[in-house]
Amino acid sequence: MAKRGERGLKLLKIGLLTTIFLLVIDLGLLFYSGFFSIKSIQVNEHNLDCLNGVSVQKESALLNKKIFFVDQAQLEKLLKSKYSCIKTVKLIKKYPQSALIEVYGRRATLNLVSSLTATPSSFLVDEEGVIFATNGGGDNIPKLYLSSENLKIGDKISENILKNAYLMLQDMKKMGIFSKEAIIYSSSILEVDSMPKIIIDLSKNFNKKLVSLQLITTQAKIEERQLDLIDLRFENPVVKYAPKNGKR
Repeated sequence: MAKRGERGLKLLKIGLLTTIFLLVIDLGLLFYSGFFSIKSIQVNEHNLDCLNGVSVQKESALLNKKIFFVDQAQLEKLLKSKYSCIKTVKLIKKYPQSALIEVYGRRATLNLVSSLTATPSSFLVDEEGVIFATNGGGDNIPKLYLSSENLKIGDKISENILKNAYLMLQDMKKMGIFSKEAIIYSSSILEVDSMPKIIIDLSKNFNKKLVSLQLITTQAKIEERQLDLIDLRFENPVVKYAPKNGKR
């Protein structure tokens, strides 16, 4: 009886191992047969002017790749390295053979104009400070003129003076102060053509001056007075108000 039991247990083990072996072979054949290879790619574009869905499909190089091994972070890194105008990429896998790529473009918030070159160069910058395109119709966003010839697509604003100028214009917009043009001169002085006109030294106590600007504009609103000039180049701000009833 004991021998029969051992024999039965042995046969059961053999049968189980055979089943597992055949299952592994089947899965292997299924895997390498191309059943889980990407055959179809759909691309949805959002605020994307620099390229189209066909280009995204080609550059993604996803066709015939195993869907299990495709990684969203790697895909985003690849596409952004080729196209600076791409801000975000999302990948949705549709098993077993399809993929959806959602591509979001950058939105320009500033137009940088380099005035050192013979022909002024113009670049678009987004909210993250990334220079992503040459100006192709950004007339409805502020222009910042500066003396620099080192700007190029793909760069991120990092120089302290330029970064402070960008932050200044963004904070002004939040305060409801809009401008069409601004210029940096004497290395660090930013003059903004707005109402009120604003002048600031970007190299000294920048954060403190932003706070001062906020306090000045808030106080003017409380007093219902229209500001004409805010000069933040000095330790104590210089403030001028628009005339009342034609008098200064």
